[in-house]
Amino acid sequence: MLNNIDEAIAIAQALNETPAVTGDAADIAAGILTDAHKYTRTLIREGFPTMQLIDDQFLHSNEPAIPMTRLIELIQQHAARAGFAPQQLANISQVLTSILALVNSPTAGVENSETMVNIYEILLRTWNLAGVAAERRNEPALLTQVVQCLEGNVSDAGGCLPGIVARLYPAYARLVNNELRVQQQGRRRATVRNTFV
Repeated sequence: MLNNIDEAIAIAQALNETPAVTGDAADIAAGILTDAHKYTRTLIREGFPTMQLIDDQFLHSNEPAIPMTRLIELIQQHAARAGFAPQQLANISQVLTSILALVNSPTAGVENSETMVNIYEILLRTWNLAGVAAERRNEPALLTQVVQCLEGNVSDAGGCLPGIVARLYPAYARLVNNELRVQQQGRRRATVRNTFV
């Protein structure tokens, strides 16, 4: 457990400055990452649990826990509204079908051996954080970026589950960092207001 939000931000910032988030983030989001597995066994395997702990303490992006079938509907609806081309929509559907098959399998909840990250968990958390940020900023493009991560897994000649995690992790890490900063600013404003009351 962390002592305060400033400590959480320092840790999240350090994780955001790893090559898995900074160096390849644009390539991952654009779907042109040449090796999605470059960081799965190291930085993502180590970074996600830390981000998850910070998230659980300060952000709670696993709430609401949306059933996977509903999460798929929301993602597909957003993709259609965002104007993805028919082939891109098919790619998105293919990725979501793969994730759903895993979630519905007897080993559901078991992390893949490469990343040690539960794919439903990272997708849910990334989607929820993007939704909160998109609503606050009136910027639906944040949700579109999550969908691009999914679509890029197929268009980039990928398709494996660790590749999906590799594309989602940078978006998740950035969203955690940004949302912590929003909370920190809100607390500072509240402190200033209370000081002058």
